[in-house]
Amino acid sequence: MLLFDRVERKTENVFILARPFVKWKILAAMKWDLYILLSGLLFVLSMSCGWSEVTMEDVKKAAVGGNAKAQYMMSLAYKNGRGGFSKDIAQSMLWLERAAEGGMVSAQYALGEAYHYGNGVEQNDALALTWFRAAADQGHASGQLKTAIMLTDARGAARDLPSATRYLQKAAEQGSALAQYRYGSHLFLGLGVEKDLYAGKGWIEKAAAQGEMEAQYDLGAIFEDAKVYDEAIKWYEKAMAQGHGSAAYNRGVIFAMHIPGKPELNSLSKALESFRRGAELGHIGSMNNLGVLLSDSGGEDDEADEGVRWLMKAAQAGHRSAQFNVGKVYLTGTLAESSKLEAYYWLSQASLNGHREASRMLDRLAEELSVDELIEAQRVVGARKLESGDDGP
Repeated sequence: MLLFDRVERKTENVFILARPFVKWKILAAMKWDLYILLSGLLFVLSMSCGWSEVTMEDVKKAAVGGNAKAQYMMSLAYKNGRGGFSKDIAQSMLWLERAAEGGMVSAQYALGEAYHYGNGVEQNDALALTWFRAAADQGHASGQLKTAIMLTDARGAARDLPSATRYLQKAAEQGSALAQYRYGSHLFLGLGVEKDLYAGKGWIEKAAAQGEMEAQYDLGAIFEDAKVYDEAIKWYEKAMAQGHGSAAYNRGVIFAMHIPGKPELNSLSKALESFRRGAELGHIGSMNNLGVLLSDSGGEDDEADEGVRWLMKAAQAGHRSAQFNVGKVYLTGTLAESSKLEAYYWLSQASLNGHREASRMLDRLAEELSVDELIEAQRVVGARKLESGDDGP
């Protein structure tokens, strides 16, 4: 019997707060052009006239006169080479900085993004935080969120969880799904604020309802730990539909683990479906479990061969249970050609990764090998270690 991976599932059910900038890639799609354009529209409206009645010469005069909205429009004109102005990033950033210094909140946030991503200026976390915080203090939700994230991760300033949590709360109250998720996580774990499981769960639920994938996953984990499996599956499926590999994995474990008193959750087909989806998304634990189920299904040879391929893929990615399983496959010869050398190699990898049963099996195998076989097996381990560039023990 190959080792089905259940124990490691619990490591999936931990809030991962060290994802500081993954979600920022989504926010980065809202480039500062959008804010510049919106600012331009506000400027035009403030003049109480239509687009055709305002020329770029009017805008330039207003900008030179200190109008922050006009300065923002000048930044856009120079950035994109429009309105009769040649493309000039340096001039664009100059006008953007003037608009930010003039107190225009969208310009402050945009300048923060420019310094954070190094767009048009040298990347500088401290200046990024300065401008994000300036926008945040004027009530800008995205500025509040990014200020909180930088303070949480000690980017641009020392770590300050209480301040980060306060900014998260402000952004969450404005409806930011990511801020709601992170604020809920801070409450749930007591990060920078007194621990409050009930309130934390409530904010995570708000974020999940808005489609925040990580919130959906963590909400599923909360319900699973409370053994409310129907709700857990519902939220895992929502996260899984958005491409969350760990959600697919946890859903698969629920359907595969034969929960007492829940016969409707005993479904090999749904477990396979979940692990296959997780494996396709690159989740290594899913690869292992899919390989185990296919290998042990007693079905067609093609299924068993596919199972071994998934086990091998997970083993090569460093998954210790998969390494142990591949070692057993080679040792027994039930699903692949028997090879004590290959068995020794994969069991040794699993053992190095802390798999106790692999260590015991490796010791027994070493006793069975002749001196020459043992020397050759150890040579193979050393050679592959050099090939992989592994500097570990």
